[in-house]
Amino acid sequence: FPSRHLLKPGPLLTPDGYEEYTVDRIVDEKRSRKSVKYLVRWVGYGQEDDTWLPAAEL
Repeated sequence: FPSRHLLKPGPLLTPDGYEEYTVDRIVDEKRSRKSVKYLVRWVGYGQEDDTWLPAAEL
């Protein structure tokens, strides 16, 4: 329903106290000489919340 607002899921809390979100899919990729970054879509979130992350953070 268009007027219905859905809540976005919050992060999962790891045993050591860190917040983690679940990756839905990799949307895009950027490569440079020194790094690779991925555009990440998160479970329960839309395109407006996609985030570029270095490969080392995934």
